[in-house]
Amino acid sequence: MSTRPFRHRLAALAVAPLALGLVACGSDDTDADDQPNEVVTETVTQSPDGSSSPDAGSEQSQGSGGTGGSGGNGASVGDIEAAAETAVEAADGATLVSIDIDDTGDWDVTLLSQDAQESEVDVSADGSTVTRGPVADGDDNDADDQAERQRLLQAQVSYVDAIGTARGEYPDLEVTGASLDDDNGTLTWDVDFGDGTNDDAQTVLVDAQTGDVVGTETDDSDDD
Repeated sequence: MSTRPFRHRLAALAVAPLALGLVACGSDDTDADDQPNEVVTETVTQSPDGSSSPDAGSEQSQGSGGTGGSGGNGASVGDIEAAAETAVEAADGATLVSIDIDDTGDWDVTLLSQDAQESEVDVSADGSTVTRGPVADGDDNDADDQAERQRLLQAQVSYVDAIGTARGEYPDLEVTGASLDDDNGTLTWDVDFGDGTNDDAQTVLVDAQTGDVVGTETDDSDDD
């Protein structure tokens, strides 16, 4: 009986595990190759001379930066409050009774101390800087003047509230002044609007005790 076929079968059985091992190894390599690679992208900008350089996203950084300059345009509606606050601070918290724009565009402010002593402060047009004062006013110190100043200190409505109320009457005009007046025992804030160049000068009267608007006046330049 020949043994050659049996030997062939043994040889085939011996080769089979090796072939299976090679197939398994080949399968592992294929799986590793099939994994997706991380994709790194880079934006490239072309310079005028033809060279290229990576873009670090500078355009986005600039776009998310601060806002552009406001481009200050001189006096604004809010400057009267800024000037008033600057003057009050310079006068150690004295009570403001008058503020208006002078011929140079600066603010003239009159204040009263707690003992009714009057002082004046000049403030720059933008309301940020004291240009003169406080200067004590030594004039008009007789008994009648002293009594009037004492009455002004009895006002219940501040310049801030009076201006805010008056703006509701002329929201499109600039506030150019405010003064606390004693008209026969009635305290009233006279809040001025406009400069009169376009016949826009208006005055709103605000009751200094109740805060109500009690009247308006038009400055008619033809009457001058």
